[in-house]
Amino acid sequence: MTTRRTETRKGWVLACPACESGIAYTILTNWDAPVPFFYADVSNDVLLRSSDRQRVESLGENPHLADLEHLWDEILSSAPVAPSGGEFGLWTNVKCPHCGYEIPYNGGVRNLAVRIHEPKIVLVDGAVVVGDVDEETWVVRVDVTGGQP
Repeated sequence: MTTRRTETRKGWVLACPACESGIAYTILTNWDAPVPFFYADVSNDVLLRSSDRQRVESLGENPHLADLEHLWDEILSSAPVAPSGGEFGLWTNVKCPHCGYEIPYNGGVRNLAVRIHEPKIVLVDGAVVVGDVDEETWVVRVDVTGGQP
């Protein structure tokens, strides 16, 4: 088993809509969206690789949505198994680590253009962010001391 580095980030707590337990989270901002990222289906692990970002850049400026959708499908078809044992998916969402309730993205509306161009990646405390290699893979720790968002 590989020991992964831990990265601590400032964050906040959201009450789960289902069980009301606190979910510690932080946000990474995708300033250069579209950047491919995917949540695992059984956990809050996130696939976020620089090689996938480079694949988007190879499409040139302002790629067509159909080209991006095709690329997202290609990335998912060759994605590794999540550290939790699950699979990464386009429409998987952040889940409550206490009860497993999946918090719907975009109010539950599935809009491909919105999803592909999403500028914010929600990271839940304890999730693993999977990079291209072990050295780029890290465990999220959320520091919620310090106030409101």
